[in-house]
Amino acid sequence: MSLRDDLQADIAEAFDDEDGLADAVSAFRGGRIEVGEYDPTTGMQPQTEIAYSGRGVFGGFSRQLIDQERILSTDIKVTALQNEVLGSDGLPATPQVDDTIDNLRVIDVQQDPAGATWSLQCRGTRIPAAPISPYVLLVDSTGLVLTDLSGNVLTEELA
Repeated sequence: MSLRDDLQADIAEAFDDEDGLADAVSAFRGGRIEVGEYDPTTGMQPQTEIAYSGRGVFGGFSRQLIDQERILSTDIKVTALQNEVLGSDGLPATPQVDDTIDNLRVIDVQQDPAGATWSLQCRGTRIPAAPISPYVLLVDSTGLVLTDLSGNVLTEELA
């Protein structure tokens, strides 16, 4: 099993664990409209809707990252397993800047070094309204760390 597979299995287990993150994990729907080239014959530009769904932790950013310019205090960080973000065809989907996830606009898309999770910076008012987690989930090649918004480590699992 690769490091990526190990991390995804560990995070999925934490997402499902009643004593772990299960109460903080929410299902979501996302997508975008892609506009094709103008067709002079029809006078139209074809539009394709790209839709995907997944589940993740909707939380905030640590105080050290909030600068009120690039990251606002009202921005929402979504941490989602890459292997659980799937398009309507059942294939893995990649969120992009300006996508909409539960009525939130995606501002930035990052992935951890192992390619196991997406970290999405989102802005707006989430629909459906679900409680925002007071936690920050950090994932990298060394494992995962759950902290509160002040950076205090609550739990840590090393790879």
